[in-house]
Amino acid sequence: MGNAKRLVQWISLLLVVLYLAIIVADQLVTRANSINSYPFRAQTVLSANGKAAEALIVGGSNAMYGLSARQMTQQLNVRFHNLALEQEGRSFEAYTHYLQDVAQAQVDAEKIRLVVYSSVVSLRKGNIDTYSKSNQNVYGQVPFSIKPRTDVRRLFMQTKSELSAGEGLLPDEFGDLDFKSEPCDAPLTDIAVETESLDVLLPFFQERVVFLKRLFPNAKIVVVVPSEFYADAQLPTQWKQDLQQGMDDLKLENTELVIQNALPKAEWVCELRHHPNSDGRTWRTSDLLKSFRHMEFSILAGR
Repeated sequence: MGNAKRLVQWISLLLVVLYLAIIVADQLVTRANSINSYPFRAQTVLSANGKAAEALIVGGSNAMYGLSARQMTQQLNVRFHNLALEQEGRSFEAYTHYLQDVAQAQVDAEKIRLVVYSSVVSLRKGNIDTYSKSNQNVYGQVPFSIKPRTDVRRLFMQTKSELSAGEGLLPDEFGDLDFKSEPCDAPLTDIAVETESLDVLLPFFQERVVFLKRLFPNAKIVVVVPSEFYADAQLPTQWKQDLQQGMDDLKLENTELVIQNALPKAEWVCELRHHPNSDGRTWRTSDLLKSFRHMEFSILAGR
């Protein structure tokens, strides 16, 4: 009987030690992935270059891949910086906090004259609800839990290459994705056209614009429906007209809506229809800049 009791105690102790080892390993892997992540590198670049910014690109991976702050800077003679992150920081709350931190510490918020907000996440049906409820931070982490956040098997089998997988994507000094770090060799997927209901989308856009105006009080806000590759399909004409009318009816001060043209070539797409490659980014940025010519930008006055 005594031996059986001691055996149970040793097994219990072993299980407790194993559990603690899993929790520690989970924390270490999570931290390693965070440090290797694109948002961490983007913050480092921003710390060195953010104070020079006069205009910002914000939004999701469509803008991270598809808009060039460098190209806009060169063509408009206004210093842009790209703050876009994949999936808009993985949750709207996380990205809101991210931009608040940027406005408070890493850029001169009063100096920002233009904010380009380009969103695909909000256009996909159901995403606004999903990303509004997400509890991830911009690194993909969730709050500490007694349950490990990483698959237990992978905690102890994760290779060095897996831990450094996030090192692939690198931002340049303008915050643009450096395509030398992204080969774009995956096959194109996801061609189907889908749109969120305007009853859901318009209040979300209004909320985003009000938030950005609060952060950057002197900025004009441009809300962009980005270029994507649809093959033979297109965004519904009636949906685009209704979206434009809906934005006009909101009467948001110093705000413009731009619905970009579709990407015309499959070879300009990286791997998803809203991720242009380097050539696609050049084309898409140029297409957006053409829209700017029809707007009155105070940041261009006197230049």
